[in-house]
Amino acid sequence: MLVAQRDEMAGVSPTIVADSGNAVPGSVAEAAAAALPTLVPVTEPVTEVAEVEEEAALPSFISTAGAKGSLAEECNQVGVKTSVNGGMTTAEGMQDANFALAEQFCLARAFAISKGDELVAGIAGFTPAQIAEQCSAFGPVLKDNVAALSLRPADEVLAGVERFILTSGMAPAQLSGTAKVCLGVGYANDDMDVAIGSALLLTAMGERGYSEYLGHHLAQGFGATERPDLAFGWYEMTLDAMGQGQMVVAPGVAGRDALIKKAAYTINGRASELAPEAVIEEASLPVFEVAPEVIEAAVEAPVVEAPVVEASVVEAPVVEAPVVEAPVVEAPVTEVAKAAPVFVAPDLADVVKTAEAAPAPKVLGTPDTSPDTSPDTSVVNAGTQAAIMAARLPFLIFSSY
Repeated sequence: MLVAQRDEMAGVSPTIVADSGNAVPGSVAEAAAAALPTLVPVTEPVTEVAEVEEEAALPSFISTAGAKGSLAEECNQVGVKTSVNGGMTTAEGMQDANFALAEQFCLARAFAISKGDELVAGIAGFTPAQIAEQCSAFGPVLKDNVAALSLRPADEVLAGVERFILTSGMAPAQLSGTAKVCLGVGYANDDMDVAIGSALLLTAMGERGYSEYLGHHLAQGFGATERPDLAFGWYEMTLDAMGQGQMVVAPGVAGRDALIKKAAYTINGRASELAPEAVIEEASLPVFEVAPEVIEAAVEAPVVEAPVVEASVVEAPVVEAPVVEAPVVEAPVTEVAKAAPVFVAPDLADVVKTAEAAPAPKVLGTPDTSPDTSPDTSVVNAGTQAAIMAARLPFLIFSSY
């Protein structure tokens, strides 16, 4: 009351308190309330923000290349050792199967980089940096398939990659060419995810020769877990492709298939399977291969008929007896046999006997003054000579043939 009276005497309007206890607008209480600090916070509408819980990430102390580090550095060391050894390991001289496969891995890596550079040079409108940037997408897109490489057999991994290819929306030929480019880019940049993803795509699309890269990654532990057991399946696929003529890596180098096969069996403890199996034959009677005796059938000698030579009728030469000027002596009439077609020579002894037995011709009208009664043999001799000539004549004729 006193305060109100003082205010009235001073010309100040009295303070009127509302029933609710709040200061009336325009009063002194309202001005004082404004000057005091706010003790009760003014409630303002709060917009609720959904809190996003971050997934707990697994700790990682190893790069994506694997525990062995950089493949490029590893290949540099392998190259130095190969030079010291005087050349690459062969199947016949292999002592260390792991090192032999490391040499083949580095050879395949160098071949992929060289082939990729050739393909990049033929691509227009893109720089090498732009191509490398686009190829880097292979890793994230195929990360599940790359991870499956270290866990599942080859056929299961390829089944997953085939499903990805069907949903990629790219033509197989286009995807194959891109994968070959990115395979070389991945190895050149030491990006194992890109390299493995590219090799998986190529293998799943039927180019089985690229499965060699996947076997090397598992055998050596770059970009994947070191799993020789899983690597063996990829190596078998590689050897089958080589047997069919799909020489993807270094087709001019001979003996790679034999070396990879021997090394793959060795790192899996199966080298004994490569030894040729001993052939055990059951006891049996000896068999000797003898050339069959050729019994030639008796061949009758051809009967060669002697040419029948018709003997020509040869007239016996007429031997003229010496003309003796003497009275004509009547010689006994002697029948001269006709010449036969074939003359048969008479026996000389018979001729002589006949000649000796013949009586000597007598000359009529001539006195026998000589006491010698021996016959004249001149005619006999002439006849004998004629007979001998006639006997020899057939032999002379036939001897000329």
